[in-house]
Order: sequence, then structure tokens, then C-alpha cells
Amino acid sequence: MNNKNLFKTIVISILFYMLLSWIIVAGNFSEGEYAAVGFNQIGLFDLFVAPLQIFNYFVVSVTKNINGYVNQVGYGNIIIAFITIGIFYGVLNQTLAYSNLVNKLSNKLNKKKELFLVIIASIFYIISSLTGLNLILFFLFPFVVALLSKLKFNKIITMFSTIGAMLLGQLSSLYNPNINGVNRVLFQIGINDNILPRIILFLILFVILIGVIILTRDKIVKKEKQILLFEDKSTAIKSNNSTYLPIVILGIVTLIILFICMYNWYYMFGTTKITQAYQNVVSYNIKDYKFMKNIFGISEQFGYWTGFTMSALLLLDTLIISFIYKIKFNDIFKSAKRALYQMSPMIFYSIISLTIIVLSLYNTNSFIYSIINNILKLFKDNQILGVFTSSLLHNFFVNDYFALTSSLGVPFTSTYGSQTVGLSLLITQIAHGIISLITPLNIYLVAGLSYLGISYKSWFKYIWKLLLLLIVVCLIVLFIIASFL
Repeated sequence: MNNKNLFKTIVISILFYMLLSWIIVAGNFSEGEYAAVGFNQIGLFDLFVAPLQIFNYFVVSVTKNINGYVNQVGYGNIIIAFITIGIFYGVLNQTLAYSNLVNKLSNKLNKKKELFLVIIASIFYIISSLTGLNLILFFLFPFVVALLSKLKFNKIITMFSTIGAMLLGQLSSLYNPNINGVNRVLFQIGINDNILPRIILFLILFVILIGVIILTRDKIVKKEKQILLFEDKSTAIKSNNSTYLPIVILGIVTLIILFICMYNWYYMFGTTKITQAYQNVVSYNIKDYKFMKNIFGISEQFGYWTGFTMSALLLLDTLIISFIYKIKFNDIFKSAKRALYQMSPMIFYSIISLTIIVLSLYNTNSFIYSIINNILKLFKDNQILGVFTSSLLHNFFVNDYFALTSSLGVPFTSTYGSQTVGLSLLITQIAHGIISLITPLNIYLVAGLSYLGISYKSWFKYIWKLLLLLIVVCLIVLFIIASFL
């Protein structure tokens, strides 16, 4: 699944960022005031080092636990999760049961495949908006891709109905810890503040999502190509256990565990029930022996699981599948090796897509802030255009909501007044979601395009009209909201 066009687009974006650092003076915002610091030029060596630093640099991301400590969740755990997802499906693909499951579902859904496509898009959109657990959705991605491919949908509509819907869900975030939780921590914005405008936006975008899918669903695959991490073995293997019920049960249990343990319930809703459940599990004793804690070594509290913990669970699932379907150790390693080989372009592109984020988080002085300072001056009397334009620019290169709000939240407040902070955060949320759909530096967008073998050019050709529509619709909604504040 080599995708040279996508690779070139990512590299060109990074080199463009590097070039701008040489010709535009860098600056920073301190307590809302801009200060120029001179050139902060990025060298070639920096570009080679930065992608490797994602494994030891962590981005603080809305995870304040019940004791007041802040967990640090970074991008390294996402890359590790991508790898373990590949291993999981690589081994799963060794079973006749998995191919039977995909084939049977696709046969049943064939007559209502358009409805199924809409349902899939709705699930990805709603879950992303309500939870922000995009890593769990990406865990489902290979399975959904296999189904949609068997149903003869093309790669572009498959991409939009899954990763596209997921990224669109970020735009209308309702109870997403990575967005609404950040607002609560940094700016004491309640999770239900501006809830009515957010719900209206959520519904409008949902209608747009379904409308685009209905209008573009008709293009089908003329000739079926091999599906990554899936092979149709329904006629190739006769001796393997073909019962797929264990896969279904294990999948459902895994999803329930992940949703409970990766969503920060205390942080978002103030409930301690999930944390107490963790305490009950780890304190379970058998004759004064801490069985669960000592045997299983559960160290991360429920609600604070990261991609690392998710990866451990998926590796455990892989071993369970291997045991149930009697897959030999040699076959496990061979299938894992093959899966990683197939996934290697996606992993590589995902890593380099994070280059600028790492560079920006290591150094707070950037030419981006110099440009944004001029934007805020230009739109000093127009908060919506000032914040929206600034957020679009920042997100194209540094596609991280925490990085955006932590560095520009105070400048927005000092420019437009503390009473407008809620509106500024809603604008940044919208801008973040829009740019996530198109920036070649978004890790999930890059991973999805690479996995499906879609060139960035093809994706841009498909998405640009929708982006213009989103900009127009969202600006209209924002101006209406502002008129009531």
C-alpha cells in the first residue's frame, strides 16, 4: 500500500513550515501579550530528530484524576496502538472464522448496504462527538473497511464514512474530554456551557454528513482489490475452526472494557463510581491475598487508560484468539510480521505527520504566533473572524487542540474580553474540526489515507467542496450565536 503522493504532501507541508521559520520572525504570547524573539529557524537535523521524539514527549490531555494528579497522554501511545491493532488483525486473519464473519455479514447487508453505510458513519460521528475516543474507533476501522469493501463501496466513501465522520465529530464535540475537558481544565468552562448551540451544530453537521454520503455513495468498486489485513479464506481453509462466535464475544467485551476504562468519567461528570470500581477490583482478596492486583498487575485506574494499556489488552486478545483457534506460535509470529509489513507505510506516515507538533511543543517560540498576532490586530473588532482565522492557521500545522488553546486561549481572551471566552473556545473547536479533515499533518487522517491507499490529491478533490460548505455554515451559526451573547 505504498502511497507516494501522500508522502510527498506530508514532506512538502513540513518543508514549507521549515521555510517559513527562516523568513518570518518568531514570537510568543506571555499572559496574552505578544513578544517577538527573532528568528527561530528549523534545521534539517531537527526534522529527522522530531519524529523520533514522539515516544518520549507527552502532551497533557484533559486527564486530571481524582487525587488531583495530571496524567500525560502523548502521541507515542497512539503509534504503539496502531502497531498492536495491526498485529491483532494479522493473527485474527489466520482464522477461517474471521473471513466467515465478514462474508456472512456482507451477504446479509448487501440488500441494505446504503443504510448500513449511513449507520456506520453515524456511529463514528456520534461516538467521536460524545467521547473523543478515536483510538477505539480506529480499532474498529480495519473490520469496517473489510465489510464496506465486500459491499463494493469505493475507498473514498469508505474513508469519509469512517475516519471522515470521526473527524467531523470533533467539530461538533459535545462531551469529548480532549476538547470539552480541556476547556474545563484551562478555562473553567462547564461541560454544559453553550450546550444548546453545540447541540444545534451537532444536528446540522449530522445532516450534512448523511447528505454527502447519500449523494456520493453510488460510485462502486469496478474490480475488487485485496483488502489490507483481510483475506477471504472461506474456500481456502477447511480444517480451521469456522465458528466466529468467540470473535464476536471477545470483540464486544473488549469494546466495553475500552470505553469504560479510556473515558475519563470523573473528569467530565464528577462521578467517582468508575474509580471506585477500580479500587474494588484491585483490592479483591482471596484469604488476604490481593489476587487481582498481584496476578494481573492492574496499575492504571479505570477512566485513565491510554493507548499503551489498550495495546496490552489487544495483545492479550491476540493470545486468546490464538488459543481458541489453535494457531501455532510460529504462525502467530509469521502473521504478526506480515501484518506489520503491510502496516509499515501507515505507521511511517503517521510518525512523520507528527513532526511539526513535536517541534512546536518543544519550543514555544514560533513564526505562527507572529502571523496570528497580526491577524488579531486586523480583526480586533471581529472576534469570530479573528479567532477563526487564527485557529485555522495554527491547526493546519499544529493539529492539536490542547496546544492551540493552551497557547492562544489567553491572547484571545485579552483581545476580545474575558466574557467572550466561551465563544472563542467554540470557534477554536470548530476550526480544529474543519482543518482536521484536510491537514496532511493529522495522524488519523494520514493513517486512514495510507491504510486505504488513497492519495492526498484524491481526498482533497473529494473533500474541498464540503470544507467550503462547513466554513460557510459554521460561520453563519457562529454569527447567530454571537448576536445572542
